[in-house]
Amino acid sequence: DLFKTWWRHGHQGVHTFSQLYLWSMGERLVDLKAIKECLHQMILDQDQIQEIVLSLWENSAVLTKTAQQLYLHRNSLQYKIDKWEELTGLQLKELTDLTLCYQLILPDIL
Repeated sequence: DLFKTWWRHGHQGVHTFSQLYLWSMGERLVDLKAIKECLHQMILDQDQIQEIVLSLWENSAVLTKTAQQLYLHRNSLQYKIDKWEELTGLQLKELTDLTLCYQLILPDIL
């Protein structure tokens, strides 16, 4: 439904899931509740991902600063980010994917 709605609005080209999801949130044309709940639960289930997303957001996706803020070795942080990408396909070093994840956890941190 998300892709069909995007296409019907005259958009073309190849875009990531995060780009389509964030566009759809602004337009409120497609019900994304099931996807949102699933991704949110995945964030909560993964070790430290919520903290990593928040810290990456605060540090403009700079891994070194994020690792320092979280008291993690940079390689440990990279491992957790890679594990998240394998699980979801979302790359937390990409700002669009990071924005999507941040948006999902925002209600938890406010």
